[in-house]
Amino acid sequence: MTTVIQRRHLPVFLMTLVVPFLVGLAHQRNSTPDTTNGEWEKLGVHRVTLDVQHDVFTFPEHSPVLSAIKVRSKKGAINLQRCVLHFSNGDKKTIELRNDIPPGGESRTINLPGNKYSMVKFEFWYGVSQSGSEKAEIEIWGRP
Repeated sequence: MTTVIQRRHLPVFLMTLVVPFLVGLAHQRNSTPDTTNGEWEKLGVHRVTLDVQHDVFTFPEHSPVLSAIKVRSKKGAINLQRCVLHFSNGDKKTIELRNDIPPGGESRTINLPGNKYSMVKFEFWYGVSQSGSEKAEIEIWGRP
């Protein structure tokens, strides 16, 4: 008799375990950039303001050599105009972007030249919308 009761309740028991796991997995998947291969890693977060429209993100010492980067706006909208990438060998690369990024959106993939040096600084110019109450918070993502 006890075995019959347990079998009858097994689907309900499994659903209470499986559904929360799948919901958590879907939420985790949505927190990463929309990429095709999933090899992206978050390098840092930077909060932008209305009064300053030029910022510099400095990478930690011994940062990995990257093949590409992209910028994602977590809160608020941002117009990413251009960026200057500074590499560990002293080289710089200026990239014109002119990219409107809505909240939750991301820039195009910025492929890096040579795959030889790590980045030390990501300098960027942007515009922000005067409307809306949230300050944009951007994430910088990299692909080795």
